[in-house]
Amino acid sequence: MCFQIFENQQATIKTLLDNVNDPDKKRYQLLVAQMQSGKSGIFICFAIEMMIIGNVNTVYIITGSRDINLRSQLRNDLNEAIHHYIPIEKKELQKKIIEKQTEIEKIEIEKDVIANNQNRNNDGSGNRYIELDQCIRVINREIDELKKDIDKIDSSINNMKSKFHILFSQDIKKNNHVNFKDFLIIHDESHYAQSKDNIPYNYLYEKNGLEHVLHGDFSELERRNIFVVSVSATPLSELSANTTNFNGKTVVLSKPGSNYKGVQHFKNHNKIKYIKDFSDYPLENIIKQNFGNSKYVGNVYIIVRTHTKKDLNYVKRISKQYNHDYINIFSKSEYNF
Repeated sequence: MCFQIFENQQATIKTLLDNVNDPDKKRYQLLVAQMQSGKSGIFICFAIEMMIIGNVNTVYIITGSRDINLRSQLRNDLNEAIHHYIPIEKKELQKKIIEKQTEIEKIEIEKDVIANNQNRNNDGSGNRYIELDQCIRVINREIDELKKDIDKIDSSINNMKSKFHILFSQDIKKNNHVNFKDFLIIHDESHYAQSKDNIPYNYLYEKNGLEHVLHGDFSELERRNIFVVSVSATPLSELSANTTNFNGKTVVLSKPGSNYKGVQHFKNHNKIKYIKDFSDYPLENIIKQNFGNSKYVGNVYIIVRTHTKKDLNYVKRISKQYNHDYINIFSKSEYNF
């Protein structure tokens, strides 16, 4: 896999960083991003930037989910990011090196003109040639210093992996102690596990003296130099609490890429139907409306998310009845359409 960060993600990362570097230091941010729009890439690269800048020296990525597939995917994403992500500061340094190399090229052209001037010893241009030579040496030393700064960033990233801790629900119970200060908490899928007995709250926030943070009291974050980013596609309860009970959390809306097609797109195009019971709206009706419709070119797919075994068997039976392919896909399934 080739790790990529797109322009819209980079814009969100910059917004998160700007909030952190604000004079008021926004210590608790709520990142709202649509499903499959690159949330993990955003918060992982933001965390890397925070480490490079020196705002924190440890990152905890936590979630109330127990899904081992998601945990494995997140670990792979982190590993790819550490090896392939180019931090903002490094890009700026690379840009400066290119600018200085362009400056040298211009000086070299002027030197060539002087070198081809047979009267350079008489018109004083010979002294100019020596000055230009000295300028090139100075610029090359500046380039060397910039390259050293890039090497420091690369070294920092290479040593970064051990400072990231990915804690899913089952991990938090076993390992719930965090550093006292100077760290970042990324609470991924923060809408998940929100009951009063939820594991992230009881085993991590409360045990580490951070329970009041969730209710808008950020004094402990300031005292211990801690930052929190809550990440969710559906943070309805947290947004509601932030509006009605307190107003301390900074909300960051991540704009998806131009080619992104999410739930809203399909809903607007009447591609999503909520069916409480198939007896109210039989699957046969959907099949008749879509299969064989001349406006569709190529294969047509109907995705049915079922809740009970009864519904699963019904979908299977109707598919066979109309002589259409039927494929079961569960969380661990791998299928290439």
